[in-house]
Amino acid sequence: MNYSMRLGRLRCIVAVGMVLPSCAEMEMMQAKDEIKAYCSKLYSDPELDSIRHKIPIALKSTNVTAEMLSDTTRPSKEELLKIRIWARARFNCHQLQIKKALEFNQHPPVWFTEARAKNTILIADLYTGKLTYGEFARRALDIALDSDRAHAQYQRLVLEDRRVNLQEQEIALRQYQNLLNNLNQMTPQSQHQGQFPQRMNCTSQRIGTFTYTNCN
Repeated sequence: MNYSMRLGRLRCIVAVGMVLPSCAEMEMMQAKDEIKAYCSKLYSDPELDSIRHKIPIALKSTNVTAEMLSDTTRPSKEELLKIRIWARARFNCHQLQIKKALEFNQHPPVWFTEARAKNTILIADLYTGKLTYGEFARRALDIALDSDRAHAQYQRLVLEDRRVNLQEQEIALRQYQNLLNNLNQMTPQSQHQGQFPQRMNCTSQRIGTFTYTNCN
């Protein structure tokens, strides 16, 4: 492999280590925004207005109210129709979440799939009259709080993994920079004259704590 091929591959390695993760993170953020907008639109359906004060449309711990917890009634026939619309909206929202995760070669975390399964059973129990609205709200709150704790732990693990990856990228960049510095010190009269270009023009640019060097 000649000098230009080696140098090109090294640049590619550094690009993969330093640029692509940032691009991927931006794409993931865009995907999250798309999911949020899509699910918000589903949950904003006016058909659900009559049950918004009875159930947390988005099953989050912060959406459960005292009024919901103290409701001792069961769904009426009309409300059952609204619950079916709500269940379909939740299904479509979760399908998009799974689709986007798979596009990034990821699988939904265990805590997410477990909470989804528990909530699905909970909605079925409410729909069949096994639960009052208050009982549903209490159980939904317990599931949401467990999910919040699991999500917080998951986020800590992700941040730690990113910190380790960043350290590895910094080491790779320093090694690449050292190699370029060594190549810059070579003269046309060196013993490597036959392997490397007789003349090399290099420019360096400092960005933050890193110095980037390009050679032609």
